[in-house]
Amino acid sequence: MNENVHKNIINCLLKLNLDKIPNKFYQIPKFIFKLFIAFIKSFIFLSLNRPEKLITTGGLVSIPVFIAAKILLIKTEIYELNVEPGKATKFLAKFNKNIKICFKETEKFLPTINCQVVKYPVRFAEKDKIFNKTEILNKLNFVENKKIILVLGGSQGSLFLNNLVKDFIENNKVDLQFIHQTGSNDSTNWQEFYKKHNLNAKIFSYEANIKDYYLVSDLIVCRSGAGTLAEIIFFNKKCLTFPLETRSTNHQLLNAQTLAKNYPEFVIMATNYSLSGNVGEGWI
Repeated sequence: MNENVHKNIINCLLKLNLDKIPNKFYQIPKFIFKLFIAFIKSFIFLSLNRPEKLITTGGLVSIPVFIAAKILLIKTEIYELNVEPGKATKFLAKFNKNIKICFKETEKFLPTINCQVVKYPVRFAEKDKIFNKTEILNKLNFVENKKIILVLGGSQGSLFLNNLVKDFIENNKVDLQFIHQTGSNDSTNWQEFYKKHNLNAKIFSYEANIKDYYLVSDLIVCRSGAGTLAEIIFFNKKCLTFPLETRSTNHQLLNAQTLAKNYPEFVIMATNYSLSGNVGEGWI
């Protein structure tokens, strides 16, 4: 997408300041006030711009915007992109005729809601699968006779995945090439690290278009965000995924389990917190 288009979209964004639902009683009044302000801002914004349709993918911030759209009689559409819907989606779905889901398994979490299964809305098209591998490898300064591992940690990176890669390289005889999204929160000098181990590597924090990286990779190491896994399947690539589990949610675990079951030829859940015990199992 053109960079000016990105800027125009950003300049038109409605900025809402909403934190997580508080778990302490004394914080509730402040939260309700912020929610009310977010609703007023949303109502004014939608009144002035009058969009044909409001599309939401959930999250707390979607609630005041969705309610404002309903009051203004603006069409609404809900997409649930994970296997298990979040609390906001479950709440909003009660006020919509139906909800679009990307996994058949999501229906069991919304038994009273009319669910419509749709393809995950990936940002790529079929024409993006046409490529010249030699040309891309030359841009990366890679060679053709070595396998490539793509490590995707998100724009902020994943220290967990970074440490797995570091441990794997330091404790094994590695003859691979790496495309590594290290993020911006890791103090490691990754350029020097790969140079020290005499490995070809492309290191980046964030790039808007990583199509070429998907295309030339032999194995992708990643977390289990639904978007990342959907893109991997779109490009018919193998991935070794390490679901992120927190106290508040295990949606990545469910994403990984579901896709590993439905697409066993592409998605494998790591059997341990190590690359050494997984990469050598016929996946590269």
